[in-house]
Amino acid sequence: AAVGAVTAPPKEAALELLGEGKGAAVRGMCRFDLFGRALRGRSVDHLAGESALPPVVLPVELSLVPDCVSSYEDVCNALRHAVHLCELLANQQGYIPNTYCLRVSLLQHLLTAVIPLPLPCSHPQRASRCFWAASPMRYETQADLLRLLNLACRHFAACCFSIRVTRSFDAVRLVVVATIATLADAVMRIRCADVPSLLCLNYSGEAEGPGDAFHFELGSFAVESEDLQLASPELHCARTRVLDYFAAQRPHHRPSR
Repeated sequence: AAVGAVTAPPKEAALELLGEGKGAAVRGMCRFDLFGRALRGRSVDHLAGESALPPVVLPVELSLVPDCVSSYEDVCNALRHAVHLCELLANQQGYIPNTYCLRVSLLQHLLTAVIPLPLPCSHPQRASRCFWAASPMRYETQADLLRLLNLACRHFAACCFSIRVTRSFDAVRLVVVATIATLADAVMRIRCADVPSLLCLNYSGEAEGPGDAFHFELGSFAVESEDLQLASPELHCARTRVLDYFAAQRPHHRPSR
């Protein structure tokens, strides 16, 4: 048999069931002025507003940055992918957690483990074993590399000032910035095969006319980096390569330049 709908008894009938003389007291106990909002007898569809549109979150494919490079074009592509990924992470930091840490880790891996650092100018096998001296470079590649290094350095600096500094992270900051300076110096000293840059020729001392090459030193980087808490072998190797590179340049330049 079908079960019929159960209807609640009227208010007065409920009071009669409790007994005579108790109606006034029970009437006050059963009075809930604001309880009518919980009733489902009225429609509330008109109170609903417009739903918020879901955000469009673009995927961040960190695997676009390769684990090794074999040519100048590979270095440009790796830096370009890294800069684009950093821009995506920066613009979507409200939807993706820990974007600062992701950007720092990405640039650290790229600049210390993927892109090879140059050999010192006094190395006997520099012409054949150095990545930055073994093959000729075109002008647009040189300009693109310097622009991408500048963008990567700006992203890294912005992230460094947004993360709480620890002893290990302080080591990462110093070594990665030193590698960027080393790569930029090495690219600036390359004489392009098609159209040499006048700026690079004057910087490397190969321009016509009087004048020697320019150079810069890392200051007290060697002393300050002695006690750094370097947490990976790549950081140790990068620090050594940076110190060797700039130490070999010191005897070949005048202090005034």
